Amino acid sequence: MTGTRTVFVALTAFAGLTVLSACGAGVATVAIDTAQSSDAKGLVATQVGTLGNVVTAPDGRTLYRFDKDRADPPVSTCNDNCAAQWPPLIAEGSTVSATGVDPALLGTVTRKDGRKQVTIKGYPVYRFAKDTKPGEAKGHGMGGMWFAVTPDGAKAGRG
Repeated sequence: MTGTRTVFVALTAFAGLTVLSACGAGVATVAIDTAQSSDAKGLVATQVGTLGNVVTAPDGRTLYRFDKDRADPPVSTCNDNCAAQWPPLIAEGSTVSATGVDPALLGTVTRKDGRKQVTIKGYPVYRFAKDTKPGEAKGHGMGGMWFAVTPDGAKAGRG
């Protein structure tokens, strides 16, 4: 089953890239657990405060990357108590779209608990528990290790 999900995400990303090539749209598809979000609209690249264009979850909340994680190969190091403050965006369940994110940059990584976490350019992505509504980015810069993630997988606010 795990291989099936990986193949689905890879094929979906390839299909999305084909669509992008054909029509120039910025829409990709990735499977995420909608039980962890308030709706199933999809990931969206959007302007958040002075951070610029960052990726938001289906519920509109800012997504973050963690400097202790690795992108190549992808590794998620935020588990247990860390994951309570920084809930991972889990890749299981229904399919949703990602607008403004290159589909080739979307993927998943298997977490310590066996669940699949969404990645952007290999970096696992998370929400911040203290961001309670869309447009907040209270976690950006936290501890010098947490940063809102841009549509190309980079840290927001960095040159």
